[in-house]
Amino acid sequence: MTHRLVAIVFLFLLAACGQATVTPLPESKAMANPEAGPGAASQPAAVSPAETPPAGFSSRSVRSLTTPDVKAEPGRGTQSPAEFVSTAPPPVSGNQSRPTSKLPAGNDGTISGQGNTPPTPARDLPGGPRVSIECGTPTAVALAPIYCGFKFKGSVERARWSAPGGSPSQGNGSNFQTSFLTGGGHTVHLEACGRLGCVTASREILVVAPADLGVNGPTTDASNSREAEARRGEANGKWSGLYSLPQCSQSTLLTLPPLEQDAYEVIIPLGLLTTPQHILPTSHIYYHLKRKFGDSGGDREANPPAVAQVRAPGNIRILEINYTVANKDGELWYRDYDLVFAPCRDRLFEFIHVSTLNPELTRLLESAEPSQCDEYGSVESQYRYCQTSVQLDITTGTVLGTTGGTVSAALDLEAYDLSAPPLAFANPDRYFSDLDLRLHVTCPLDGFTPQARAEQIGRMGGYDGRPRTHAPVCGRVMQDVPGTVQGNWFTGSFDGHTNWEQEMALVHDHIDPTLAAISIGGSVMDMGVWLFPPEQRGLINREFSQVKPDGRIYCYQGGLSSEFGQKYPEFPGRLLIRMETEESMSVERQDGSCENGLGFSDPVVYQR
Repeated sequence: MTHRLVAIVFLFLLAACGQATVTPLPESKAMANPEAGPGAASQPAAVSPAETPPAGFSSRSVRSLTTPDVKAEPGRGTQSPAEFVSTAPPPVSGNQSRPTSKLPAGNDGTISGQGNTPPTPARDLPGGPRVSIECGTPTAVALAPIYCGFKFKGSVERARWSAPGGSPSQGNGSNFQTSFLTGGGHTVHLEACGRLGCVTASREILVVAPADLGVNGPTTDASNSREAEARRGEANGKWSGLYSLPQCSQSTLLTLPPLEQDAYEVIIPLGLLTTPQHILPTSHIYYHLKRKFGDSGGDREANPPAVAQVRAPGNIRILEINYTVANKDGELWYRDYDLVFAPCRDRLFEFIHVSTLNPELTRLLESAEPSQCDEYGSVESQYRYCQTSVQLDITTGTVLGTTGGTVSAALDLEAYDLSAPPLAFANPDRYFSDLDLRLHVTCPLDGFTPQARAEQIGRMGGYDGRPRTHAPVCGRVMQDVPGTVQGNWFTGSFDGHTNWEQEMALVHDHIDPTLAAISIGGSVMDMGVWLFPPEQRGLINREFSQVKPDGRIYCYQGGLSSEFGQKYPEFPGRLLIRMETEESMSVERQDGSCENGLGFSDPVVYQR
């Protein structure tokens, strides 16, 4: 009798271990890829849990990740028996997009079958599932992103991550992204829970932080090159107090947000498109101020932005004070100040639209001679813009002045990293400025400590209340994709500078980069910005990064305005684009729809 019972149990267990197939998590529930930029091939990817609710897992935790002992590969059913299913993305090199494994899922804790195979119950292992953490590399660089997933065996219904000292330090879901500011040994922890209990796992990661580590990561061949050293020398010539500052390191990171949290409504990320000032993606973030009487709407003169104090975000050195004096009908209209400052020798910041200066900065400005002044304007309005080099050390929290009132609705913050390789614009000569700073724009919040950054990064969003949830949450400035129409374009003659009418951007929205954006300053039509969901095939509304010099005409229509009060709320007619070479394209606006025949009559030629 005993032998017969053992045989029955053995046969039952053998049947339970039979082959099963796996249905991957639907594409719509997959997580967005933090490294594959807008226009990349459609695929799921991981998002930093601290900056973005994990799509597909925010309200359902891990939605019963279950499997028998078979290895699941997205879309390919089962393979040879293996111990674990993995949620970890494969290693990535260079700028390659990072795919993330689609996970088998079942609401009732079962494997979803494929074809005629019925669902097979997942085995609930006593004490909880068996898990092991997989990260991209056992060695990482300070401030560089680290991507982790996990292998699992059994039923997983909830997964929680923690990384003491990391940014972010916690997360939920199948994947986790973090980074560490300091070098040395760090640990990533995982708690995975099934129906019969919870288990924990950990992974040790060695973080390398050289002594001369800058806030963008380790110095590279580019940052140690003669070109980088020449930039430092030129910067020291322009701002004599810059090179005597310490090298950039974690000790020089900014520690305090420049405005009180209740002084502003939202932080507008990099890449804003707005006519007429920013036909191309903006290179600074905006602290959009609250209104004086609370309601953010209404007439700006009747309800102007509230006045807010601007604080020194760290121990910094003021290097330059720029100011604009505006006169209207012969009387003073307003004054507006920009402050260039640095906490260390390779990183520069600039506050834009400071309304008033504190007494010490006022005296310093009055005692210094401007290095350059320009005057411009019309009969009614005259402007005088001056640049003045100064040198003054300021401690954290010092009130530098105020912003808001009748002068500006936002405090802008721009940042440059002189040690970083230049941004890979298709034609860098278009972005000439003092020291080519436009080629070294970086996210200002990357220059803050993790705590100060976290206080601000969660406030990123749009004027309309939409939060920025796609990585990088700080936004993007450079969106050029060489060999395609995506990016910045110019028409007409070029003498080192262009005006708004000559510019066009075929990029992606600064809040929702899944939306394509057409930004036009003039020349081909009246200025405006229009958004639309791009198509991955065909000739109508095609994703910009997929349009190449293939001889075909692509047509765009139906885009909706991203600006209140824009002349054309919906794109008027259609826009025809043909990429002639890797450096030029023909563009023409026409009446009608894209369903009609496509052909040019009088196109405007744009260049990179």
